Formats: sequence, C-alpha cells, structure tokens
Amino acid sequence: MKRGQARVSPVIRERRNTVVRRRPDPRRPELVPHRPRPAAGFEPRPLRNRCAPQDPLARVTRPERRGRSRRRAVAPRLRALKWMVSAISRLAPWGRMTCVFCRLITEDAARWIFRGPVVSAFAPLDPLAPGHALVLPTSHYADIFDTPAQVLAESMVLVQRVSGAMRTALKAGGVNILGASGPGSEQSVPHLHFHVVPRWTDDGFSTWPTEQSQRQIASDPIAQLANAMAATHSA
Repeated sequence: MKRGQARVSPVIRERRNTVVRRRPDPRRPELVPHRPRPAAGFEPRPLRNRCAPQDPLARVTRPERRGRSRRRAVAPRLRALKWMVSAISRLAPWGRMTCVFCRLITEDAARWIFRGPVVSAFAPLDPLAPGHALVLPTSHYADIFDTPAQVLAESMVLVQRVSGAMRTALKAGGVNILGASGPGSEQSVPHLHFHVVPRWTDDGFSTWPTEQSQRQIASDPIAQLANAMAATHSA
C-alpha cells in the first residue's frame, strides 16, 4: 500500500472489484458477482416479448377515458375549422362589395329606373345622352360568360322594356345597346351590364365603332365559329 493511502478492508475491496468497479469477466470466474438463490416458492416474472402478439383481454382498457382524450385532441381542430368556415362566410359579402354596382345595389345609392329581384336598371353618373340607362343583373355576374341563360334572358327582356319606355316617354327614334364582357373588351366594371342609350336624328354624336381591329387570324374565323356552334348544339 502506498504511503498516505487510506486502508481499505479486503471485503470492501472485493465488493468494489466485483460489483462496482469492474464488469463480469467470464475468463475470471472469481470476479463474477454472486447472485443469491431465490427463496422457496418464488416464481420470477417472465420477460415480455414486445414483438409477440398480445392478448387484447390481458390488459384492462378504459374506453371511456380513451374516447375522452381523443375528443380532446380533435376539439381544437373542429373549432379551427368552424372558425375558418365562419370567416369565409363573413368575407364572402365583402368580396361582392368590391364591385361598384353591387355596392350601389346594396346601399340603394343609385337613381333607379327599375329594380327587381333578378334584373335592375339605373341611371349612370355620367350619361352619354338624356335618359341613358344601365341594365344589369341584381346578383353579381362578372360577364356574359358567367351569367346563367335565364338571368341573361330576363336582362334582355328588361333592355327591351327600357328601350320601349325611351321611345314613348323621351320620343327617342332608336337606341344603342352597348355591352362589353371579358378581358380585351374594355369592360369598365366586372359586373355584367348593358348600356341602353336613346338616340335622335339630331343628337350630334355616334357610338358606333369607326376603326377596325388589327387582330389577324390565320384560318377562316367564320368557319371556326360555325363548327364551334355545331359542336355545342349537338352536345
């Protein structure tokens, strides 16, 4: 023993060497820790094989507790989904409010010539002629491609009625019916509408286009239109 080193009992030294300090070495049987024999009547618990199939009845389950925890996990998702649906429903009218004509219809801020549940007519702020009218669907439809056939038919009926009123009330000789739908058509407001402009022989202006389009199509456009109409008619 070195000088200054504390004296250790041989029993403690052996216990340290065999149990704590060193791992069991099969080549040195004297270092393998001694395991006491089990007492009489002792049955060791068998090791559980996690890969083996387990008996569903061996473990007592609590279905009511498991269902409650599952509901707790799903509840936040349901609340988030309900909030999203309500937010979309609240924002949907605001999407229509961005349309100038929809805002005029909702706020009742126009000079109405006729107002109905399907189609309406009012006077524009900057009329081209005395009695100039705008005929449009009361509900929002962007253009002629987006409008149902029934709504479009009722719009044309109202255009005819307004034109007849211009002839009887304003003594107009005729009318110009102007409309624009879709990109490239110079549609000013993305809400289907028709301008009904009363005309007189001495009004001094023209609404008829005086220039021709610069667009060129290689094949015959009339034949293409005829084929497209025949295909849609047969379908």
